[in-house]
This record gives sequence, structure tokens and C-alpha cells, in this order.
Amino acid sequence: MATYIGLIRALNVGGTGVLKMSTLKSFLADAGLEHPRTLLQSGNFVGDADENAADLENRLQTEARLRLGMETEFVIRSRREWADLIEANPFRGEAVADPSHLVLYVSRTEMLATGVAAVTSAYTGPEMLACVAGGLFVYYPLGIGDSKLGRAKGWNRLVSSATGRNWNTVLKLAALAADSSN
Repeated sequence: MATYIGLIRALNVGGTGVLKMSTLKSFLADAGLEHPRTLLQSGNFVGDADENAADLENRLQTEARLRLGMETEFVIRSRREWADLIEANPFRGEAVADPSHLVLYVSRTEMLATGVAAVTSAYTGPEMLACVAGGLFVYYPLGIGDSKLGRAKGWNRLVSSATGRNWNTVLKLAALAADSSN
């Protein structure tokens, strides 16, 4: 049995995709995850399962549509994959000094460095972007709300199926997974 970290895309953001975490926890247990735990109100969870991440993503997505009437994507990473992403963080200084402005984006599809290069060649804002195996790190020095990166050519295509979490949440999910009984 493996411990997985799960993120639900576009849940409880701007009044859309609203789901109480108690409902999510019950849903996850009913869907067969063992020891489901949720974090915050934005669709973060940790649970244990015997299947691989891709199969779990597909199954939970189907179950959410059937049981909850939700059309959304689940992005699942093993505890080891999550730890590897943390280790691959290219913005270590920013992670310590300003963790709420550092965001890790993950997706069910690979985020390619060529997409990052296309965005950065068309955009000259203060944000720093770095693609690593399994994710995209973006540091927003002026904050996400004031960033114009979302309007940059190629940005929407790059993150169209991604979901992002700030560095504080990334570390909290790792800690929650480490507390697993496995």
C-alpha cells in the first residue's frame, strides 16, 4: 500500500467547485482510500491505496462525477514523488524568505520546458519560472493577485490542466503524508 498526495483542480476557488472537506474525506473513504486526510479548503488530501497514481486519478475523477456531480481533475503524486519535487525546488532562497509567493504547479500531463521558454520569451515581468520533472515552479515576488503572468502569451496553454499550491501548502502536505501509518 502506498501513500499518495492528491490535489483537486479548481476546488473552492472563487465560489466554484464548492465542496466541504468533511464531504471530501467521506467521499475518499467511500472510494476506497485508506486513512484519508484533508488539508485546508482547496482540495488537498493524503490517503493510502494499492493502485498506481494514474489509475487512482482516473477512478477518483470518475467517482467524483458519478457520486458528487463534479467535473474536475485529480492530480495524484506518491509520497516519494512529492519529496522529489520538494528537493528539485530551484528557488530555495525564495522558499525560505517568501514561501507564500512560491507556487508549485502540477498536472496530469508533463509540463514542458519548451512551454516555459515560450512564456518567458513573450513576457518580461518579475516572476521567475522553472520547469522540473513533474512540475513547474513559479515565484511571484509581487504576489499572485498583482501578477500579469496569467495574461502572457502561452501561459494558459502551459497551465491549462495544472493546479498550483503555494510552498507552505506543499510542505504541509509532505508533513501530512509523512505522518502516515505506512
